[in-house]
Amino acid sequence: MTHRAFLFEPRDPLIFRDGRPFGAGLSAWTLPWAVPSVTIGWFRTELGRETGYGEPHLSRLLEARQIGPFLAVAGEGGWELAFPAPFDVAAYDVDDDPGRIELLALNPANLNHDEGTDLNEKPASAHRLEGLQPLFGARNRKASQRNPAFWKAEFAISWLARRNGQPMRYKPLEIGVDRLPRQRRVHVAIERGTQAAAEEMLFTTEGLEFALPQERGGQRLAIYAELAADGIQWPGVGRTATLGGERRLAYVTECDSLLPPAPKIESPPDRIRLQLVTPGVFRDGWRPGWIGPTGEGEFPLPLGEPVRLRLLAAAVGRGLPYSGWDLALPGPKEARLLAPAGSVYFFQVLSGDARRLWLASMCDEDQPRRDGFGLVVLGVW
Repeated sequence: MTHRAFLFEPRDPLIFRDGRPFGAGLSAWTLPWAVPSVTIGWFRTELGRETGYGEPHLSRLLEARQIGPFLAVAGEGGWELAFPAPFDVAAYDVDDDPGRIELLALNPANLNHDEGTDLNEKPASAHRLEGLQPLFGARNRKASQRNPAFWKAEFAISWLARRNGQPMRYKPLEIGVDRLPRQRRVHVAIERGTQAAAEEMLFTTEGLEFALPQERGGQRLAIYAELAADGIQWPGVGRTATLGGERRLAYVTECDSLLPPAPKIESPPDRIRLQLVTPGVFRDGWRPGWIGPTGEGEFPLPLGEPVRLRLLAAAVGRGLPYSGWDLALPGPKEARLLAPAGSVYFFQVLSGDARRLWLASMCDEDQPRRDGFGLVVLGVW
């Protein structure tokens, strides 16, 4: 396959619809970050304009693979990636150093004989597995609101490679960047004859701005994605693209790969944590369907030695609403909830070398894996 890396620099605030209805008199709200279908959809649309959407071109379009999309941050040394912050971290303000926050890693542990949760209630189901452990390490105090929403890749990798659970103190800007600013615009349709507002045509759209104000770092932001395709001609770059809801404009350029290397783990680990860096499309909601009712399963790698894992614990955020457009129907996709990026799954490695799982997809089905859903980064604990 031919591989290319792209940067999308939005000119306007972008809307990544959150699944709520949008029509006359209703408003359009945005998710906090783009789902993979935003960029892979642009890519396949551009290719389809040159090749057409009929068979066999449609099959080739659907076989195109994506890694991303990720947030790209402009720094002194050029662009660098940032991943959604993990959910297995507790952050607290530091009383004797107001400029820093303290990060604590949450880890699974067995309960004492006089303790219990509803994790292990029977019968087991897709939403409840026997033997899952709760996460420990949080303090009995209010969490900090200054933990960045996106962690710079270099910092995230160093955190993933840590085996000790000692607290660490950092300034928020050393960790990453905060949530993207949201801009709301009020729109109205004007009747041609009366030059007055049309009935029920006053509505609001909310979009994400891709530049941080000076008090939050003043950085320029972009969307990064790597795409691979075989047997089809690539579109030209150095052009404008329309992305997300309302087809807002972004400028597309080709760049060198920004993907970070995996952390150095000297020997195959026996315990790992896998953090979603793109949302996961899973058959069983919060967890992949390849994890069976006993908590064990084989990670869906396309080639090489299989890696068999046992799920011990998970830190999963609120479900992310998702729909989209299906080229094969054509028509809208079924609405569903995704496991959000930042969710962390703790595994025991039963067989195979888990170091092969860096930026692999955890999804059950082939098409979401090609689209870039369910990509994970690997850490130890």
